Amino acid sequence: MSTSEDALKKLHEAIESIPDDEIVTPTMPVADVIGEAEELLKNAAADRDVLIKSGLDAALIDSLSDRIAAYAKAEANHNAVAFAKSEARKEWEKLKPEADDIKQTLIHSLRFVFKRNNMNAELKSVAEISKGKGYRDLVMDLMELHTLAEKYTDMLAKVGVDNKVINDANVMFGKLRKLLGDINTQPKDVAAAKKTAQKAYTYLWQAVDEIREVGQFAFWKDEKKADLYRSDFYQNIGRSSHAGNDY
Repeated sequence: MSTSEDALKKLHEAIESIPDDEIVTPTMPVADVIGEAEELLKNAAADRDVLIKSGLDAALIDSLSDRIAAYAKAEANHNAVAFAKSEARKEWEKLKPEADDIKQTLIHSLRFVFKRNNMNAELKSVAEISKGKGYRDLVMDLMELHTLAEKYTDMLAKVGVDNKVINDANVMFGKLRKLLGDINTQPKDVAAAKKTAQKAYTYLWQAVDEIREVGQFAFWKDEKKADLYRSDFYQNIGRSSHAGNDY
């Protein structure tokens, strides 16, 4: 059996070739999808000859293990990317009060120093920085304030501003720049990972649905045996295994 990563790579072309309008959305938990598919694989392997004689393509049984593994990996990838995005936003919100405090402290201090020394061009720069609002502005403002303050450390020291807040601005700039990169790029990554997971499920569902249909046909006189080719999940909640998009 391939590892889940190997399986996803192996089936990548087949999975991604599924048209968007043919994507099937799972309506049972991921663990149940995988668990039932694994159980079906065991039963289908045991009944292989009967199923093939009844019209099943042997390739569906042979590829089922990889389809299961590929879907499991695709779901794991989707969850990992979505979690990273969520964590980046949480970390940003955690750091933002400190970042805002550093920004306002430097704006206040630089404005005072520049005003006392009739440095109108520098005052104008500080005024422009103070207008910044959003995510990107905060990152750029910290960088610009750090750069500006570095030039006038002696003036700032004379009014009680030490190097710590200047250094803090640079450190915070580095942290927020990385988080901003995660926040800005991950929505596309999350959407792509989600679609791959949905297509991987569809590719798995295509095999599972066909195996179950042939299995129920082959063992139609043996209800107990035929039940092995139905979904326990939906039978347990009183729904047909072929309702809607479910298997």
